[in-house]
Amino acid sequence: MGAGASNRRTVRGEYASIQRNRSGSVESADVQTMTCPTCHGKGTVDIEPGQSPEQLVALIPYRDKRLKPRRTKLYVGLTVTMCAIASGLLLFFLLPRSVSLKLTEPRIIGYAEVGNNSVVVDVNCTLSIINDNFLPITVGSVEITVRETAVQLGGIVINSSDASISMRSTKEFVYSVQLKFRGKQGLSVRKLCAGEDWRNHKLNIVFQEYVQYTFLMSSEKLENDSYYLLNCIKPGTTAPP
Repeated sequence: MGAGASNRRTVRGEYASIQRNRSGSVESADVQTMTCPTCHGKGTVDIEPGQSPEQLVALIPYRDKRLKPRRTKLYVGLTVTMCAIASGLLLFFLLPRSVSLKLTEPRIIGYAEVGNNSVVVDVNCTLSIINDNFLPITVGSVEITVRETAVQLGGIVINSSDASISMRSTKEFVYSVQLKFRGKQGLSVRKLCAGEDWRNHKLNIVFQEYVQYTFLMSSEKLENDSYYLLNCIKPGTTAPP
C-alpha cells in the first residue's frame, strides 16, 4: 500500500515538474484538478493558473465511437448517386433532338390562263413541323419556294407569329401557293391542263421549305426539299382510274 502511494506521488511530482517547465514559474500547489469531461468520469485533468476549463484540450481515445461517425459511407454514396441521377435527367431532357418537316402531297385546286403562253396554277398544301424534343420550340418564320428544275415558279412566306410547338408534338401550317408558268413551260402546261389531247398529265415540281425556330435561346434553321409529281386534270373532271 505504501509503495503504491509512493509511486503515485512520484508520478504526480514528475507531472508537476513537466508543467513547471512548460509555464516557467508555475508551482504544483497552484495547479487545480478537475474531472476529465471526456473520460466518462474515470480520469482527471490539471488546470494551470489563468486557464479555464473551456480552454482545455481533451484527448479522445482512438477507438472512441465519436471519431467514427456512423453511415458516413452510406450518406456519401446516396449523395453521389442522387447527383448522378439528376445530371442524367438534365442531359436526357435538355439534349437537343431532331425537328423535322413533312409536306403533304400538294393538290391542284385550279388553273387559269393569264396571257399568251402563261398559265397560273393554284396548289394547296399542308406543312407539318414535328418537334421531338422534350422542351417546346418557337417557330420564327416559314418560307416555301417552288421550282421546276432551275426555274422558280412561285413561293410564299407564312406568318407564324412566333408560334410555339410544345414538346413531342406536331403543328400544321395549311397554305395555298400560286405557281406561274411562262413561255414554253406555260404553253406546255396550258396544253396539258386544258386537256386538248385529254389524259392525265404530271408536273415534276420541287418544294423547298425553310423554317427558322428557336430552341433553348439558340436560333436554328431547318431546310427540306420535297419532290412531287403533280396531277393536272381538266377542271370539273376527275382523273380516270
